[in-house]
Amino acid sequence: MKRLKLFVGLSVLFLAMTAFGENITLEQYLELVEKNNPQLHALSASIESAKKRLEETARALTPLSLTAEGSYTDDQFSGIAGGFDNIKTTAYGIGISKQFITGTGIAVGAKGQSAQSIASPSPLQPLLTDRQTTSLAPYVSVQQSLLKDLFNGYSRAAVNASYASARANLYNLEYSRQSFIIAAKSAYWTLSYSKTMTEHRQGSLQRYEQLLDWNTRRFRLDLAERADFLQAQASQKSAELNLTLALQSERQARRAFNQYINEAPDSEKYEVVDFDEAINRYGAIKEIQKQKIRLDVLAARESAEAARFNQRAQKKSLGADLVLSGQYTANNTETDFTEPKTMDGPVMVIGLKYTMPLDFFKQRKVIAGYEDAALAAQKSAESAEIGEKTDWQNLLDAWKIDLIRLEMAQTIRDFQMQYVEENRRLLQRGRTTTNALIQSEEGLDGAVLNVLGAVLSLITDYEMAQGYYNY
Repeated sequence: MKRLKLFVGLSVLFLAMTAFGENITLEQYLELVEKNNPQLHALSASIESAKKRLEETARALTPLSLTAEGSYTDDQFSGIAGGFDNIKTTAYGIGISKQFITGTGIAVGAKGQSAQSIASPSPLQPLLTDRQTTSLAPYVSVQQSLLKDLFNGYSRAAVNASYASARANLYNLEYSRQSFIIAAKSAYWTLSYSKTMTEHRQGSLQRYEQLLDWNTRRFRLDLAERADFLQAQASQKSAELNLTLALQSERQARRAFNQYINEAPDSEKYEVVDFDEAINRYGAIKEIQKQKIRLDVLAARESAEAARFNQRAQKKSLGADLVLSGQYTANNTETDFTEPKTMDGPVMVIGLKYTMPLDFFKQRKVIAGYEDAALAAQKSAESAEIGEKTDWQNLLDAWKIDLIRLEMAQTIRDFQMQYVEENRRLLQRGRTTTNALIQSEEGLDGAVLNVLGAVLSLITDYEMAQGYYNY
């Protein structure tokens, strides 16, 4: 008996020690998770990166570019038997180009050069002197694919495929973040549930201790049967085992709780609110609603879109193409600095270029592969949508059942508590048996567990509904 009292004392000490931490609400706990959890930090950084990558997709596929170039040439052997035997040329250019989603490329800029010609007089050209000239040629050029882009939209399909793929990645990351937050909320309430379970097991053990003490005294006085004494011992041992398991479950719940806020596994720096608050908080909610589509379904849809656009883009990229190009250049040439300027006439160039790949067999295999990928992605998206609808209906049914379960479990618990008290009074008067009291105690344990379990299920149902369908 002393050993049992020591066990009870140690259990009480454990419970007392856990009360020294700072009590925090669920909202405060989530703030700590956001602040301290490295995994969530990495996930949030990945989400921000994915958002920027979505912006980068547009820039990479429809770029706006500035180009500047320059060169210097020193020709030492230009003159033969008189003329200019050394020409030094500096060439330069600057331009702005833009690629559009229609596959149209436009460039605007200017190219120029400055040349210094060193004269080498000869009997045939005795008056030849050094000369310096400059030239500047503004230009506008346009290039357009007529078969791939203008009518069939290769560039548009490639851009849309990249956009859809980037959005799918972003949705998947945000869905992972939602799952992480839901799991953190579960860790908070699971610790509260586990602490309540430990307190209940502690109280249950104390009641079985009292019953064992009462039966021990009566057995020694030959007022009780040995069977009652043995049953009381077995029940007390079972209660002791249940408390041990509850303490272990609480330790595991605390470690999960601490892991989300990056605390030491067995740290007791923070404490949770009593589970009664969860009963009041979630038990009062009578319905859950679905306002949005789950993000993993949106990701699957975007993946299917990306595959479809990829199929179209690859099919067009492997086909024949006719490219129309044109350039208009306004030439402006200045000869010697001491002479008046002269204007060369403008130059306009228009060209067509036709290309047709000849590896037809390989093209068919490649196109077939993209068609299969598009079909697989579409079926995956359809499966995800069906799965989401099924999951929501199951969640809705579970919520309704758990509400009924909680109401009935609370009623049963209240009746069971009265039944236990009545059996205890009857046992004191000798009008019932130890077995009947133990059965009523076990019934009370089951009723309490049903109440706590129903509340924990309601929490899970509600947080999943809010996290996945009402974000």
